[in-house]
Amino acid sequence: MFLVIGPYRDLPAKMNIFTRDAARGFLPELHQVMLKIGYEMGPSSAKLDCVCFQMGWGSRVKWLYGMPQVVEVCKIGEKTIEVRGPVRSLNTVHMFLRWKLGE
Repeated sequence: MFLVIGPYRDLPAKMNIFTRDAARGFLPELHQVMLKIGYEMGPSSAKLDCVCFQMGWGSRVKWLYGMPQVVEVCKIGEKTIEVRGPVRSLNTVHMFLRWKLGE
């Protein structure tokens, strides 16, 4: 039970997504997943290919998250996307990407 609701879920984490084609073509799909799971587009990062997402005020799952959840999505290579944020947020993103891509 501790692993499900424990404090480790708020620790920072990083997830790399490797694409077959150019990563820029996959970014709109990833943005749609982020919006669908309750995130809103936040302020743009100083980096050119980074977008910040924050948990939306109207999110149905916001009550599960004790503190504000910020996730940053960056294109770091020609075929690589890096997603940074709390462990619980990245688990949710990973679950929805697997479901959306039909793995």
